[in-house]
Amino acid sequence: MKIKYLVVLIVLISNPIYAQGVATVVDATDGSGIPYANIVVENESIGTSSDENGDFKFTPLFVGKNLKISAVGYKPKSLKFSPDALKIPLDPNVTDLDEVVIEKQRKTLFYTIGEFKKSAVKHFMSASNKTPWMIARFFPYDTVYKATPFLSSVKLNTLSEINGAKFNIRLYGVAENGQPGALLADENIIGTAKRGNRIVEISLEHLKIEFPPAGLFVVYEYIIIDENKYEFDYKDPVSKRRDHHLSYEPVIGCIYTDTSASSWLYKSGVWNHLEFNSIQYCLLMAVALKLSN
Repeated sequence: MKIKYLVVLIVLISNPIYAQGVATVVDATDGSGIPYANIVVENESIGTSSDENGDFKFTPLFVGKNLKISAVGYKPKSLKFSPDALKIPLDPNVTDLDEVVIEKQRKTLFYTIGEFKKSAVKHFMSASNKTPWMIARFFPYDTVYKATPFLSSVKLNTLSEINGAKFNIRLYGVAENGQPGALLADENIIGTAKRGNRIVEISLEHLKIEFPPAGLFVVYEYIIIDENKYEFDYKDPVSKRRDHHLSYEPVIGCIYTDTSASSWLYKSGVWNHLEFNSIQYCLLMAVALKLSN
């Protein structure tokens, strides 16, 4: 499939091949595997994701390093990784649901924020160095949302070279420092992208989440699992050099913006504004939120 869109490939350089092992992220209460946990080596561009069974592959580059692990519905954890402890337990995150969820009224009204045209999406971001990046967009609160306070659906623009590629959507409140804070939903919101350039809309109605007064972050999480793999040859338009690369599908569409204030990137275990010194503009994830009453 020939792609006519610019995909932002940031340092997609193949890593050397190392012997791999398998570890498992598990629920501390019952030992069951935790699917789609985000696993990164702190302060390094190394990481991966657990699969639907909670298993993840590691190389010697992980050993002795501090891992930061986060999973929807669980407390985040930092630990020094050892191949002698191949089961990593996470404690469930006990949420006072009354603080973030209230009874949903009969749906009669809709209001959409962040609406975008597919024709305006010219750039697609991929995960660098095969690590489970998370890209966030901040949506501030507006009093106009009072009539339609509940999250109804989220719509994104994906580009995929394979059919059925999975990604995860996380919803965060705002921390005191302005970064993504507490999770607003205690379950993964898994989306599936068909091959090609697609608009994907995912229902949020069952979560019954009210738009927080402090605003919220919609987060797109790359899932680093075998079924999302896509290998290809990439020719640098300047050097004309052709290299073999490995990508994890799908990639996420972005639009131009004049400021990085609402764009965030989770990389190497920390959140920072999404900025690139190599390009003369800022990117904002193309995502629309539909609200209802």
